[in-house]
Amino acid sequence: MMNQPLMASPVRRKISLTALIDVVFILLMFFMLTASFTQYSTVTLNTPTASENTINESPQLLRLSADHTVTIIGAGDAVQLSLQEAIPALDPESPIVLLPHVATDLQTILSVFEALEASGASQLTLGEAWGVDDDQL
Repeated sequence: MMNQPLMASPVRRKISLTALIDVVFILLMFFMLTASFTQYSTVTLNTPTASENTINESPQLLRLSADHTVTIIGAGDAVQLSLQEAIPALDPESPIVLLPHVATDLQTILSVFEALEASGASQLTLGEAWGVDDDQL
């Protein structure tokens, strides 16, 4: 008698790339059709430009704390106010520089810019963050 193996060796089949391409195409279509496209809004920051008739007025400094309160620097006593209380005290015609605390999130900074822009302020600038090592302001 001849020795025959009990199990036949498995036959190797080649993977069909056509089925694989079909699956990848279906997945691609699924992700393309279910993806949501959102409209991102922007905040326009007017940067100063050099010109002959530039008026050199001192800007109003608005210090934004991490707890979402603001302080108008240089306007007498430094009192922490909410943004809605501080807006009437600001002159919308003169430049405003926002100085955020380092712990303030970006959405809060953008919300303050939008509120200032809605109140009529047109010359808005983002200043240097405070609260790391020095508290000189």
